[in-house]
Amino acid sequence: MSRTQRAMVLTPVLAAASVSFGLGTAGCSDADSATEPVSVQLDFAAVAGALPLDCDTALSLGATPRSATLQDLRFYVSEVALVTRDGQQVPVALDVDGVWQSDTVALLDFEAGCESSGTPETRSKVLGTVPAGDYTGIAFDLAVPFEENHLDSTTAPSPLNVTAMYWSWQAGFKFLRLDLGLEGGSAFNFHLGSVGCVSDSAVRPPGESCARPNHPRVVLDGFELGRSIVTLDIAALLGEVPLGDAVNPMMGSCHGADEQSAICTPAFSRLGLDFATGEASSDVGSAFTLSAR
Repeated sequence: MSRTQRAMVLTPVLAAASVSFGLGTAGCSDADSATEPVSVQLDFAAVAGALPLDCDTALSLGATPRSATLQDLRFYVSEVALVTRDGQQVPVALDVDGVWQSDTVALLDFEAGCESSGTPETRSKVLGTVPAGDYTGIAFDLAVPFEENHLDSTTAPSPLNVTAMYWSWQAGFKFLRLDLGLEGGSAFNFHLGSVGCVSDSAVRPPGESCARPNHPRVVLDGFELGRSIVTLDIAALLGEVPLGDAVNPMMGSCHGADEQSAICTPAFSRLGLDFATGEASSDVGSAFTLSAR
């Protein structure tokens, strides 16, 4: 993407991933071009510090570094928006493709079939349209909206039909699933989702919101369409987390349970969440950052 005449409006170009600041298209008034939707591609990546993630890369992670390998990494984003120079969040209308995106939720997938629960297909982009504008930030929820979070995954539309990303009708979906194999044959799982969802049984959806929704709102400044990549750094996410417990695996992972506070709290803070309440915390969060193409 080139930036020319920054004060002018955003207009479409041939490549969906790129946009430029310039004059309106021929035959259109400035007012018309300012409101015409622009196709955008929002790129995502996953790393561990300086290392790109794949199934075979040897990683060193955690508060006391342990050797690890990636087994699964997928997450949902919703309420995607671009942020204008004056701070207004403008919703991105998601393209519906019947696989990775509905009109409300997009699935990002970085695990490349590392384990039997995964798939060889990956996904590192969100496609949609926004009104023309001068955007300097990006925002999204790392979550599935409550209204859709407790659907039956066997009948829900894509991308909410991925059973590996599902807990139960009561608990809903795993908003983020990170599975690691650790040296010695143990494992570490970080599964983010809503907690304290009350219903008649685990196979019934709750009637009201969950006690701890755990919906991080990620807002990143300095974003440039066509140049910036939203990057999840699992080394930063787990930087203060003790990984794995050979005696009690439940206490060596994080699924949001109260007894996992020592494991979950530092990771939640890196996402800008308060583990005890499931609400946004005073921590800014450092797991998601922007990198340049």
